[in-house]
Amino acid sequence: MQFGIRRKLIGTLVLVGLLPMALSLMAILGIGARDRINTVQDAYVELASACAHAISFQLEAEVRRVSFAATLPEFVRFIQQHNNIRSVAIKPAQTRPATRPATGPTGPHETISALINNPIARRIRLITADKLGLYHVLVINRHGIVIASDVAPEVLNVRKKWWWKIADSGIGGTCVIGSVFSDPITGLPSIPIVVPVVQPGSGVLVGFILETVDVTALTYELRLYLPQSQAVAQVYDQKLNSPVFVLGNASQARIGRQRYIALHGGNRSGWIGDFLAGCLIGDATVKFSRMSSIINQPAVVPHWSIILSQSSQEILAPILRQAEMVALAGGLLILGLFALGYVISKREIIYPILRLREATSAVGRGELNIRLLSQEPEDVMFRSDELGELARDFDEMTRRLAANVRQFEQAAKAKQRFMDLAAHELRSPISHIMTTTQLIFRQLANAGIARPEPGDAGHASAAEIYKSVDSILKNSRRLSKIVTDLLKLVQEDVFTTKPRRDPFDLRKVILDVCDQQSGFITARKQTLELVLPDVIPTMLGDSDKIGDILSNLLSNAIRFSPDAAVVRVIVNVLVNEHIELIVEDSGSGMPQEVMAGPFEPFKTGTDTMQHHSGDAGEEGSRGLGLGLAIVRRFVDLHEGQIFIRPLPTGTQVKVILPLNPDADNPAPPTVTPAPSPPPAA
Repeated sequence: MQFGIRRKLIGTLVLVGLLPMALSLMAILGIGARDRINTVQDAYVELASACAHAISFQLEAEVRRVSFAATLPEFVRFIQQHNNIRSVAIKPAQTRPATRPATGPTGPHETISALINNPIARRIRLITADKLGLYHVLVINRHGIVIASDVAPEVLNVRKKWWWKIADSGIGGTCVIGSVFSDPITGLPSIPIVVPVVQPGSGVLVGFILETVDVTALTYELRLYLPQSQAVAQVYDQKLNSPVFVLGNASQARIGRQRYIALHGGNRSGWIGDFLAGCLIGDATVKFSRMSSIINQPAVVPHWSIILSQSSQEILAPILRQAEMVALAGGLLILGLFALGYVISKREIIYPILRLREATSAVGRGELNIRLLSQEPEDVMFRSDELGELARDFDEMTRRLAANVRQFEQAAKAKQRFMDLAAHELRSPISHIMTTTQLIFRQLANAGIARPEPGDAGHASAAEIYKSVDSILKNSRRLSKIVTDLLKLVQEDVFTTKPRRDPFDLRKVILDVCDQQSGFITARKQTLELVLPDVIPTMLGDSDKIGDILSNLLSNAIRFSPDAAVVRVIVNVLVNEHIELIVEDSGSGMPQEVMAGPFEPFKTGTDTMQHHSGDAGEEGSRGLGLGLAIVRRFVDLHEGQIFIRPLPTGTQVKVILPLNPDADNPAPPTVTPAPSPPPAA
């Protein structure tokens, strides 16, 4: 697509205005986004660390409280008294509040009542009474049977629980803080805390205290640390690869977990990666570092991490608002400057260039009296700048061009007068000389002086006379051909106007040219191989110029082929309405200096002043180098192509012409069809 000067100037102004603003916006967005993301991420890491510390502190406090209860003598005695219970005889009732009497499906359930109404159960209720129902405690004997509870339990035998196998390992048992499970008492996600109860002094395991902590209790702690944060908080279990609980949008929490897994999998790409991921996170590991100081037994703790995540768009919203304000202010400023710059450029650049364009178009139409710089003082189109200097140079150019055109017209008139004079003054004496020589031959014949035969020594004077007259006739013909070639090459009206476009029979033209050259072929004892197709379409063009093309090529082939050699003329009808003329000689080939520019006038490979054209049939005779120049001109006039290439013995000249030069003919094919076998000469 071509752009005018207006569009280029508008594009330049837009580029000059928008590029700085775009770079500024990129700097604001890039640097601001980096600082914002790094700042928020650092804040989230600190906040996640605080949340992790709060959760570990809360759970460790619960472990400390339960561990303290496990050391009380009454708890130890109560468990030892009930260690003889090894199984549950009846199915437990459904979960009921501790303040209501426990009843089964068909009436009061004595076992459940005993579990929640014994002294230990009443003491447990005192411990959990202020916990809003988020904490529940079970006392379990050595055989995994529940023997006391603050509320009616759903399960009385815990030997099949996953944590029982861990807690029951070892002589003194193992303290367990488990993963989230659905508490059958409340039906809510809860965390089990199992503390072994050992006999004082011996350290022998006698039972367990199980406290279930509702996950909601942990969220209270997290909410204290996230009063103004927009982040989604979640506790993530690394071992189970699942969230413990989530505060906020679940979808955003899922994206945060994916980003957490990617980062801890080694895929760290800096703030740009956080921005492209669409999520920014801060994480910290929940560490139970004080467990060893709280209890003396081994402890199994969960592998949790606190993940705080937020959408990148939400984090960068202030930066985007700032960028929008800068873009709005910059756009208004650029718009004003653009309007001012456009007015100035239109007056100082566009209008002068349009004026220059109109002037050059006028010069192209031949109006050489056009001037850009007016003598009137009110003409201020061009100022003292580069365009003004260009206008002055243009005016000077048109003045010189007008002077050169006048000189050219005078030279053309002189040339035309010379051509008229040459056509008359040169051809008339030549014709007179040739006519006179013919008359001398007739007078000699009338006088009885016949041309002597070769080897007749008795008529030496007659032989000298005939030899002299033959020389005059030969050189007259040579001079006539030189004059004809020069006139064809330099006549202006021949090359500035289109040739005739008349239909003619190309086969007849080719046969006529070959017949005209047959005398030279016979004199040189050469063989002419003519290959013609069965049908040659009618051609539109100038039959005389087509004949001159073939005549020049054929005479050159005869001249530069040795005696008794073969000269070939091949004609092919090509696809796409083209005709191919090929002339091949059997000579020694063109010199390298001629092959470099074979169509240049007077290019013969030797000194033109020393040429020896002689007779057209004389072997190796050289003319003025006008034949191929004339051929090239005539081929160009017919919108054709000409090619010259050397052969192993000789030279091939190929001419490709359209049958109808005025038609829209595609380019001729480069592959020449193989000629049919030549007929006998």
